[in-house]
Amino acid sequence: MDIPMSEQAQKPEPHPGAAASAIAGMALVVAVVLQQLGSTGKIDSLVHRWSLGFGLDGMLQPLAPWISWIWTIGMTFGICQAMLHAPRHWRRSVLMVTSLLLTVAWVPVLAMAGFTAPIGVAIIALFWGGVGSIAYAIRHREPE
Repeated sequence: MDIPMSEQAQKPEPHPGAAASAIAGMALVVAVVLQQLGSTGKIDSLVHRWSLGFGLDGMLQPLAPWISWIWTIGMTFGICQAMLHAPRHWRRSVLMVTSLLLTVAWVPVLAMAGFTAPIGVAIIALFWGGVGSIAYAIRHREPE
């Protein structure tokens, strides 16, 4: 029996909650692996040099790593959920760019408080989670 072309070309039903959790989990695993391989050190040293250039008096203390991880986990799961529940691709792109900009904007705010933050892991996890969410959304039906 032949299936009509319109039914063949129809995209599968989305499951945004489960998919967003899986995508965020994979993004965090990629970030952990890259951190263990030392790939995030370049980003973190670049951010540290940038924060020293703000001209603030005093030494910047490193932020506790668990604080950066709380930010990374919360933002990654949150942005993946938001992107898969948002209709239209341009909205997903805006959400991804906004999450990356918020993470980078964290650096000068913490520098004014006297801290420097390792955000390399957060940048990688958010970028990977955003790309994964966009790829999933392209292959599945839009949320209503």
